[in-house]
Amino acid sequence: MTEPIDIPEAEKEVKPVPSRKGVLHTLAVVISYVFHPLFMTLYIFFFIDKGYPFLFAHLGRVAYMQVVVVLVTNTVIYPLVTILLMKQLGFANSLQLRTQRERIIPYIAMSVFYFWTFMVIRNLAIGELFNKIMLGGAISIFMAFFLNNFYKISIHSVAAGNFVAVALVVTLLSNYNMEWAFASVMLLAGLIGSARLYLKAHRSRDIYSGYMIGVLSQMIAYRYLLN
Repeated sequence: MTEPIDIPEAEKEVKPVPSRKGVLHTLAVVISYVFHPLFMTLYIFFFIDKGYPFLFAHLGRVAYMQVVVVLVTNTVIYPLVTILLMKQLGFANSLQLRTQRERIIPYIAMSVFYFWTFMVIRNLAIGELFNKIMLGGAISIFMAFFLNNFYKISIHSVAAGNFVAVALVVTLLSNYNMEWAFASVMLLAGLIGSARLYLKAHRSRDIYSGYMIGVLSQMIAYRYLLN
């Protein structure tokens, strides 16, 4: 009787484990990262620059780059460093900040960074409209921080709501035909919310309330403040 031959583990054929993560999952992840809230202020800035360039027409090249540096530093780098430090110090289990508790410190930090950015932008005399937009962003983070005490509101949809409100204002003020751009931003906001729902990062309540907070914050800043 022939004895079975033992094959070393390293020489055994390894069969690939079928992945349950399909194209839709990958697309949802890509959308969540590319349109992360940390980048949304920059997207809004460049959207205004293309759709309503008269707002920044008085800025020279140096002043324009100064604004970009301020936005990148205060709304991207500083919040990202805060999250990385939380991860290293054990205050967060992952960079995704999956729990309400993990989001408290980032919300506080982002509120400070955004209000600081608003003050810097205001001193740069860029224009009243962009001042209000930055203030609206700060208000939305304050409101999201408050609601985070009750449920995990989606900061992705808050940022998307801000973008929709700004796109509407730019569409109304611009001399260009911006209806297609506004429709694209609306579609993008829907894709962001759908991606977060598909990844089961939030429930419908978290997404829809985020949209409302983002839009409402910009309305408050634009309509009632700094007049």
